[in-house]
Amino acid sequence: MSDLRLTCVALTLGVMIVNGPIAKSEDERSQPNPDIQTTARTNISIYNATRATDIGLTVSCDGLVVNPVPGRRYRLNLQYRLHTKPGENGPILKTESHPGGFVAKLVDGTGVAGRALDLPRGFDVVRRDFRGLQGIGDERKLIIVRVEPHIVDLETDEYLTTPKTDAAILVCEFMNGWPHTVRSFSNYLGNRENLPQSIERLFNLDAYDPFANGIFPSIEKLLEDDAVADQHKVILLKRMPREWVFSKSNLPGIIGNLEQDENPEVAAAAQKLLAEAR
Repeated sequence: MSDLRLTCVALTLGVMIVNGPIAKSEDERSQPNPDIQTTARTNISIYNATRATDIGLTVSCDGLVVNPVPGRRYRLNLQYRLHTKPGENGPILKTESHPGGFVAKLVDGTGVAGRALDLPRGFDVVRRDFRGLQGIGDERKLIIVRVEPHIVDLETDEYLTTPKTDAAILVCEFMNGWPHTVRSFSNYLGNRENLPQSIERLFNLDAYDPFANGIFPSIEKLLEDDAVADQHKVILLKRMPREWVFSKSNLPGIIGNLEQDENPEVAAAAQKLLAEAR
């Protein structure tokens, strides 16, 4: 894996609560409308193939339009995007089956007076979705993909969601131009493949829910694994956002144990992180 060249791709996924004016969404989008208010609720469950390679994952998302126009139709869409760098919207992926851009239609609903419109849906992301990905070439590559959920007003054909929504983060490996594995970022991180690179890529992500993406259990596993080098544990402890420590995880206890680690650098990093997080 050390010879893999990284191309970042972003698959964005999530649950949107929308209440406010409309902003258009296109491949090259304008800046977000500051009047739009959204909250993302994303749940992602991962499955692995029974064979040696990982072939995909299952994602659930739930879109909520707070004040729908009675009788108007709305749709929950997904956009598959390239992850480039934090704060930047990568392009929508173009594949053999989606030459104009990978946008999937999930579920429609009709607004009712006095009721919020809920648009829940689960779906699978598998290797065949990425066949014929444009620009991938014949080299062996890893790409990071964002699956982003969006809500569309079907009458006006305008998006109610901001340009970048909380995403499901995937890692796809290509060999000879074909998708070889598709897995969650948490699976990729937890497997300890090229750990320095995977940690760097973790902290290069943005606009995603680490809890919904299963990031915390992977970090817990790395911090408790005696086979993980102390220097990598120190990097995780030093770079971890302070708000992650007490966010629905077992991290406080694990990091607390590391305060007494025999390696003074690990112990110091754990003590510092807990002190700053409290």
